[in-house]
Amino acid sequence: MIIIFSIGFLMGIGVDLYVPSLPVIEKYFGTQQNLVQLGISLYMLGYGVAQIVFGICSDSVGRKKILQISSIIYTVSSFICIYAPHILVLDFFRFLQGVSVAGLAAVARAMIVDSFSGKKLMNATGWFGISWSMGPIIGPFIGSYLQHLLGWKADFFFFTCYGLGIYLFTTYKIPETNLNYTKMNFVSIEKNIKNVLFNPLFLSMTIVGGIGYSIIVIFNIVGPFLIQNIMGYGVIIYGYIALLLGAAYFMGCMFNRFAGKYFTVQKIMYWSTWTAIGISIIMLLMAFIVKNSLFMLLPCISAIFCCCGFIVPCSLVRTMSIFKSIAGTASSVFGSLSGIIVAVITIFAGELEMASSFYLALIYIVLFSIAMILIVLCEKKYFTEK
Repeated sequence: MIIIFSIGFLMGIGVDLYVPSLPVIEKYFGTQQNLVQLGISLYMLGYGVAQIVFGICSDSVGRKKILQISSIIYTVSSFICIYAPHILVLDFFRFLQGVSVAGLAAVARAMIVDSFSGKKLMNATGWFGISWSMGPIIGPFIGSYLQHLLGWKADFFFFTCYGLGIYLFTTYKIPETNLNYTKMNFVSIEKNIKNVLFNPLFLSMTIVGGIGYSIIVIFNIVGPFLIQNIMGYGVIIYGYIALLLGAAYFMGCMFNRFAGKYFTVQKIMYWSTWTAIGISIIMLLMAFIVKNSLFMLLPCISAIFCCCGFIVPCSLVRTMSIFKSIAGTASSVFGSLSGIIVAVITIFAGELEMASSFYLALIYIVLFSIAMILIVLCEKKYFTEK
């Protein structure tokens, strides 16, 4: 549970810690805003495309080896980011950071399935989601002070030390949890991937989870420029705002654990998504009245993040319960697809340069509506586990 919690936290803080520094990085390299935002999108892309490889390998060579390899790559790539001479170099090693986090994430999710079952599985998955939510809570707050006191490079010193800590803890304290090794049979691998990938319920819930995560990451790439450059607030103020938003997501995760005792996962996702759509519409209407007002924006975004605290963990629980016998493959496909979804959506959002409350609300309405359609189809049994 210690390593699972630590990896979940790193997954959250890996983006959010250096988000307050984005405007400063733009000025440091003398580059365009979209190239700075690209570092987050490439991180998510690496996180997406590599999970399927690491997850499958962990079924064959064990979880511990993948943890060690991934943590070494993360430590080295984080250290190189400190001395990046150009924004594209920084973006490339952010991609490698995402690749290495993919290995950590795929293995951590598989370790949950290795170690728990039934209600304990849902409980451990919930704690994994909570650990991830701690990153958005603490990350921007710490990052804003690191930026204010030491500059943006301090964020990557933090990442370097964190990756090294995971490697040392894994090497000396973590046992192997995969007790059912499978041979690297490419025919079997292809069959397993197809079984997972073309399962309609799995695919639809993975898309919903990717959209829920995208909602948060979109604000991460837009929020610093909107709040610091357009609204005129300082980096420390942004850190406190991000702290509040992260706390809203965390509260959503906590309420989700309570709601899970009384309602099905599908019902929780259904009502939380409808709530998010309604709040996004209110945010859009208010943007016509008061343009780019922090006091209008903050309550709406906080409520939306709280809804995502229900949506994202529920989608993970729903998908991971389908393929327990090939947990590594299933978790890697889930992570790969959701990471790629986030990367594509955030690249599109970055190109729009939508640093305004109106465009932020508009894209939220579109994304939540797509998620709602998929949830309704699952609720009506158009998509089934078979």
